Amino acid sequence: MFWYILAFAFSMLFAAKAQSLRGIRDLEVAGGTFHYRRTYYLMAVLSFLPIFIIASIRSEVGTDWPIYLDYYNGILKGTKGFSEKLFNLMNKFVGWTVNDFRGLIVLVALLTYLFLFKAIYEQSISAPLSLLVFFLSTLFFASLNQLRQAIAMAVMLYAYKYVRNKKLLYYILWCLFASLIHASALCFLPLYWITRFRPSLRRYVTIFLLCVVTLPVLHIVFEAVMAFTKYAWYSTSVFNTGSEANNFYVLGFVFQLIVLIILSYYRFSSSEEDPVYDGMLNCYFLSVITLLFTPVLSQILRVSQCFSYFQILLVPRMINREKKPAGRLFLYALVIGLYAVKLVYDTYSLGWNGVIPYRTIFG
Repeated sequence: MFWYILAFAFSMLFAAKAQSLRGIRDLEVAGGTFHYRRTYYLMAVLSFLPIFIIASIRSEVGTDWPIYLDYYNGILKGTKGFSEKLFNLMNKFVGWTVNDFRGLIVLVALLTYLFLFKAIYEQSISAPLSLLVFFLSTLFFASLNQLRQAIAMAVMLYAYKYVRNKKLLYYILWCLFASLIHASALCFLPLYWITRFRPSLRRYVTIFLLCVVTLPVLHIVFEAVMAFTKYAWYSTSVFNTGSEANNFYVLGFVFQLIVLIILSYYRFSSSEEDPVYDGMLNCYFLSVITLLFTPVLSQILRVSQCFSYFQILLVPRMINREKKPAGRLFLYALVIGLYAVKLVYDTYSLGWNGVIPYRTIFG
């Protein structure tokens, strides 16, 4: 964990410096020009590098590493491939150029964090805090494991600016592009309309209670629908067997419910209008609702993860709403404490994503 923390510490420091320079124009003085804009871009790039490097030089880190390695060899031989054609082309490109699976790891890291950092610098109120949420929420560790989905989610986080600007065509095109890397990107498509709804405490409570009451019926319906899709095999695969199968993900649900309550409090206790906050809050609400189906739908956590990805941008907006210094300090401690507890439990106790211990190509 030391190397992960070190990488993010440096990344956040450079991100803080970049943010302090954002929007400042170059200054003409008698002795020359202060290139604030150039320095801003330099700091932004330097904030990108530690995370990119730590992901690129890893070796056999991530539970899906052997799966992607097997597919990489199969794709080059023409014996197997993913249903997402663009990701297959990425594998072939690496095979034609560097002819080394580690080249794919570097390419995935480059695309994932390039889109992520562009999304953060263009849309986040606080780039350092967004990076901290990305780390503590375990989304970073998931990106070391779920290679295809990591790219897709980063692309859609970047594309969220077209939801904010009401440019439907651009959003659809980016969604289709991301779906060629991982089909989960299609989950983001309805969000263009869902984010238009004004959040309502009564609506949230009603939908939540309705889902809880009708859960047995919804389980049957969703299972029946899944049976007619290409994902039907999940229900009889290793992903739905063993001690963890058919168990309700209690800790994850409780954690996200608490975070949702905090996010909702700062929405409904304030008269401040913020359509961006409203839209992302609706997305996070969906992530909580989908967790209700963890006992029956294989890999539903992946869907919940898609909707929860907006917390990277949402949590900084929430903390920014707390105007009292003491209140903001308490909120920082509360949020970081909650996220840290879940991070330790998921990463160490459950061993999720297989990122501990960290190993590099250098041995």
